[in-house]
Amino acid sequence: MKKILIQIIFILLIVSISFVFKTLASSDKLEQDAIDVQLEKCIEKDYSTSGMNKCVYAAIDARLEQISIYSNMIKKELSKEQFTVFVEAQKAWEHYYEIEKKLIVETVYNKEEGTIHTNIAAGMLQNLAKQRALYLKSYLYEVKE
Repeated sequence: MKKILIQIIFILLIVSISFVFKTLASSDKLEQDAIDVQLEKCIEKDYSTSGMNKCVYAAIDARLEQISIYSNMIKKELSKEQFTVFVEAQKAWEHYYEIEKKLIVETVYNKEEGTIHTNIAAGMLQNLAKQRALYLKSYLYEVKE
């Protein structure tokens, strides 16, 4: 019963967050990107624990692809010296992401209290990748300007 209650609370949290994003997007304060839209649609189709995890991991893969695309675009805009520094920074972020992923797996994903923690861990990883993708997107805008 406790497990079901936690899953219901998690689903309500996702729906609430989705509503906030929709409200903000409609007021031109925040533009919801295609990956977020696809993630939301995917979760609406299958809101089981494993279904949500599949959706979030697909979003993570899409974010990592965005990171790769933005990185390559940024590299084309940089001088040789800037390129070297950017490559170092990107490698440092990739290292940070891998270490953070290990930490999330060890401290959140592997909890024994229920499967809801797998959803929380997946969401944390997706947030890390999303933050970097959005950062690189804005960085690309700045270097092109």
